[in-house]
Amino acid sequence: MKIFSARALMLCAMIISAMVAMPMQAQRYTWIKTVTGPSFDESFSMAIAPNGDLHVVGVFSDSLNVSGMTIQALGNYDIFTARYNAKGQPINADAHGSFDVDEATSIVVDNKGNYYFGGSFIDQAVVAGELVEGIDATSMDMFVAKLDRFGIVQWIKVFGSPTYDEGAPYIAVDSTGNVYVAGGVGGTGQFGTKTYKAVGKLDAFVAKLNSTGDFQWVVGAGSSDNDMAKGISVSPTGDRVYSVGTFIGQVTFGNATFDSYTGLADFFVRALNATGQPLWAKRLGWSGIDDQIACNSLQDGRLLITGSMKQTMNFDKQTLKAAGEFGTDFFVTRMSKEGEFELLKNYGSTFDERGTCITGDAKGNMFVGGWYDSTTVIGTYADDSRGGNDGFIARILSNGEVDWVRTYGGPYDDGTRSIAVDAKNIPYVTGTYDTYAYFDDEKIMGDRFDDVFIAALDCGPSTLLNPRASAIQICEGQDTLIQVRFGYPSYEWYQNNEKISLTGYKYNTSALKQGTYTVYCRIKGFDDCIKNTDTVTITVKPGLQLPLITRSGDELTCSVDLVNYQWYREGQPIKGATSRTVKIAGDGFYRVLISDTAGCNRWSDNFLVGTTDVADLIDGTTISVYPNPTTGSITLQGAYGAELVLTDMVGRIVARVETAHDLQPLTIDGPVGVYSLTINAGGNTRTLLITKQ
Repeated sequence: MKIFSARALMLCAMIISAMVAMPMQAQRYTWIKTVTGPSFDESFSMAIAPNGDLHVVGVFSDSLNVSGMTIQALGNYDIFTARYNAKGQPINADAHGSFDVDEATSIVVDNKGNYYFGGSFIDQAVVAGELVEGIDATSMDMFVAKLDRFGIVQWIKVFGSPTYDEGAPYIAVDSTGNVYVAGGVGGTGQFGTKTYKAVGKLDAFVAKLNSTGDFQWVVGAGSSDNDMAKGISVSPTGDRVYSVGTFIGQVTFGNATFDSYTGLADFFVRALNATGQPLWAKRLGWSGIDDQIACNSLQDGRLLITGSMKQTMNFDKQTLKAAGEFGTDFFVTRMSKEGEFELLKNYGSTFDERGTCITGDAKGNMFVGGWYDSTTVIGTYADDSRGGNDGFIARILSNGEVDWVRTYGGPYDDGTRSIAVDAKNIPYVTGTYDTYAYFDDEKIMGDRFDDVFIAALDCGPSTLLNPRASAIQICEGQDTLIQVRFGYPSYEWYQNNEKISLTGYKYNTSALKQGTYTVYCRIKGFDDCIKNTDTVTITVKPGLQLPLITRSGDELTCSVDLVNYQWYREGQPIKGATSRTVKIAGDGFYRVLISDTAGCNRWSDNFLVGTTDVADLIDGTTISVYPNPTTGSITLQGAYGAELVLTDMVGRIVARVETAHDLQPLTIDGPVGVYSLTINAGGNTRTLLITKQ
């Protein structure tokens, strides 16, 4: 009897269940606020004050409704700053600008609660209620403003070139209140009493101001074309001043001279010391144009970078290859203070993903924001956009493993612009959406065109529950796994609101009797934050009897008749073994999966043939485990270089080896029973079952 019809029926049942289920994602949004206006409104940067207040900067036109507070533009496109408390309640909002187009890209807060924002304007502008004059009435100049924690202006500094237009600068601040600005400057730039003469059109510059707003130094680099710093970050002590950006052609950064690949725009990363002296520089790029890059610093002074990459991208002497031939991935790298790449990974699908912002927490975990087109694949997470580009927020652990991913969006283009994490490891994000957008099942409305959102997420572990459904229906005895993300410090499972004995990341339904059950897991994350997953309702209907396996000579037989069969050896299906009996094809554990036309299925227990388990990897390597059964110790032969994970039947890790030797001993530190040994080698995974007697 063939198995195909039963599988088809089972698939249909799964599809129907998915159609009535609500999708679940990793972290919940605890609150979402909107900043809307009748024209195009955008946020660009967010920072957190020591008391937990959130500061946001962006641009708007006409008027702006900041979560109930209304501000009016002074001219064409103006700058807005807004402050919220940690609960999402708006505190104040202000407009800054001139009669022409104004720009803003960055806002930062120091350890005393003073905040700084930068922008650019033409001729004259009102900044924090004060009138400021440009260097030249006909060109766009830059400014940086310092306000105390009460919003009172401390100083405003204007800088730039009288002959070139400069965009808004990027800003950083160290623990003693020194301020650092970066961007592009042309001609002869005026920075207080300091000057810098550009090599070409625009040069990438970095400048330092002391806590009273006096320029200490300015450093630049450029070619005959346009070169621009697109991000700046500083270590808390100020001993490392990092900048990232783009350059075209040949540029000298201190003692390092680079030529961009194929003469198009490439990325640079450079580090200066506290006095502006060059320490090191790196070139990143592919054969096309590089444009999106952002950076931030960890508390220990190491550098985090994200951005977009395409095809094969060079990172100094290392390379990454994008998932698709034509789409962009986003990359994440962590660099030491000496300029070494400690972590280098990319994430994405065959479509476009772009990283636009990055930050880190106290333990070195990273939060990345950006947008994706059509379909995204970030680690094991996959999702489709709801229209145009959708936004994402991802938490990536310090080893580069994806912890969780959040997505949001509507029918048009949406994206994350900035992420900040507070002392309690709560992430906050800001970005843009067009017309309306969905954040889980919450729909936020805009005024028209692009508007701004500000949101807070849960702290802690991924709350994603697989399968991603609010309700599932199974047959009694059906071996269905409900699981959460592997590797967190602790798990507690609750069934019908009562704690049960399971403490692993998997919940197995095979022991459930007929009836209805509610199940969720309580997880403790790496940052000691504890969260519950969403609840899944399980309805158990009558099922199949437990199949038993008997042996006669070289043949195994299933006790249940008139059903569909699929035989397995060592966790892998045996090709063509879809009858009630199967020929023994070597030593190992055998199981049979039976199913019927009602969509029910049930596994037999393991039936051991011989005493040695053998698995063949795709490359032909033979792996052996002996003795099996065992009294407590086993030896694995032939898995050189593989990762080994030994778990008990409830998913708890008993032993783990990151890189196995050719003869690798393992000790099963647990009670008698069946254990699962997962072997990961060269992208291939095999599972062996081990019995401890």
